[in-house]
Amino acid sequence: MEARPSLYRNIHKAVRSLLLEITMKSGRVDFTDAAAVATFRIELQQALALLSAHAEHENAFVGVALQQYAPGVQEALGGEHEDQELWFHQLLAAADALDPRAGDAAVRGHELVVRLSRVVGELLVHMADEEEVAMPVLWSTMDDASIIDLEQRLVASVPPDEMGRWLVYMLPSLNTPERIELLSGLQAGAPPEVFAGVRTLAKQLLSREEDAALERGLATTMAVF
Repeated sequence: MEARPSLYRNIHKAVRSLLLEITMKSGRVDFTDAAAVATFRIELQQALALLSAHAEHENAFVGVALQQYAPGVQEALGGEHEDQELWFHQLLAAADALDPRAGDAAVRGHELVVRLSRVVGELLVHMADEEEVAMPVLWSTMDDASIIDLEQRLVASVPPDEMGRWLVYMLPSLNTPERIELLSGLQAGAPPEVFAGVRTLAKQLLSREEDAALERGLATTMAVF
């Protein structure tokens, strides 16, 4: 069976990488070290802001399509997005309340680690539901051209700096065919400077072997055209 275009596949791979990275970072923090705690607060805030923006983009584009074709599915998933915002605020409040000088700093810090891991678990389940429940609904009601058009409009709405942050997680998280598909699309349709910037970023993030495979794939793809 040939794969159909997905609104979730690439970005969810990036989101999973971000979630696992911030979870692992939380476990390494010495919560009795003021500098380490301050750094982690910033990293947590930045990660949650990126996740919030992602949910907003989904609501504005994918959510509208789901509301048209499967309002019950959208109601459930949209409600989970609202829950996530509350959890993010609670996590940030807990992080702000940490006092590295307190005698129970290590205990309170680990409580935050566990709390974060629970939120991450909920987000992973949420994304699985989007891919296993929501996307099949859209496949059954929209043709490939309509799905691609929706994705392109969503991507175009993302500010460049935000997109750059997502690409840092996305490029290493995709497999080689997916990277080739992503970058060949940019090479064919984006301004040359945009493609060049993403290609440079890929060189920085990928292993030598991965980058060589990407280069071969791009050369083959462009030769077809």
